[in-house]
Amino acid sequence: MNEGEIKKMIPPECINSKSGLKPINYLIQHTCDNYLIHREISTEEEKGYKENDIFVYEGTKYLACIANCPSVSHAELAVNSYWNAIKQLNAM
Repeated sequence: MNEGEIKKMIPPECINSKSGLKPINYLIQHTCDNYLIHREISTEEEKGYKENDIFVYEGTKYLACIANCPSVSHAELAVNSYWNAIKQLNAM
C-alpha cells in the first residue's frame, strides 16, 4: 500500500449470520510508517463518540484509529481476528 492509501475490508460471507452478532467493515489506512485500523459504526453508535473520534470515508462513518499496526499484514491479521471472534461467538 502507498502512503495515504486506504483499503476497505469487508467480512467474508461465511461469517455473516442471520442471528447473533453482525461482522463489521473495517478500513486500513497507510500513514507514514503505520497502518491505522478504523471500524465502521452505525448511526446510533455514532452518538456516543466525539466528532474528532469519527473518520468519514466515502460517506460512511468509522471509529477512528482503533489500532495502530506496523505493517499491512499485521493490520489484516488484526481485522481477521476480530471477524474470527464474531464467528466463534455466533457459533455458541
